[in-house]
Amino acid sequence: MKEILQIGLLDDEERPRSMLATFVAGIAGYNTAFSTDDPYFALKEALGRRIDILITDIAMPDMTGLQLSKEIKNLDIPVILYSVHEQFAVDGYGINTVYFLRKPTKLQEVAYALDNARIFISRLRNRTVPPLEDFVMLKLLKYSKCFMLLTSEVDYLEQNNIDTKVTMDSGDEIELRSSLKNTLNQINRPFIIRVHRSYALNYYKIKAMDQAYCYMRSGKQIPIGNEYRKDFMEFLRSRRR
Repeated sequence: MKEILQIGLLDDEERPRSMLATFVAGIAGYNTAFSTDDPYFALKEALGRRIDILITDIAMPDMTGLQLSKEIKNLDIPVILYSVHEQFAVDGYGINTVYFLRKPTKLQEVAYALDNARIFISRLRNRTVPPLEDFVMLKLLKYSKCFMLLTSEVDYLEQNNIDTKVTMDSGDEIELRSSLKNTLNQINRPFIIRVHRSYALNYYKIKAMDQAYCYMRSGKQIPIGNEYRKDFMEFLRSRRR
């Protein structure tokens, strides 16, 4: 049975808060701990560890949702941004943003966002030595050595001439003596997805996306190639079922 996670709802408008509360009530494993238009109350509740997830509007008087999220970053509370302004989707870099919901939203989208937050929480709680199957042995470009790549910490991969550059969560870059296609065949993880002839990415590191780009939590914008868009969108739909 799923753990019941407590949700904080913050918006200076009553209608979207009420709609979110209705959606949360219909999704198994989640409960609305509070619904408020007061960011200072939301901050107090978060600091008191009375919520597991925060869903917040962005543009609000006194304190914006981004400002509040930065105040609680060290608490490792995942944040779901909720706004009519899509340009704010990429502004969550630097805070624990796990998803961007565009107003008005739908029940299915809220459920998907909350599941992303649950994954975030689960990964934080289980920060231990990764199991051996999370590692892949790959050949480095500049040395006659092999490298143990921790696949869960891959941010994205980029074709670099005939070789591949892998960028990790830490920002470290690893150059491999292998084409992008061959590297992906060696990694062979369902969450590492090719989205462009020159790029592949870790699905779990996506913060937001539109028809042209995936916006990674690291701040990198990964283009979505026309020839990969259909398969990528089908993959995303399969994750929501």
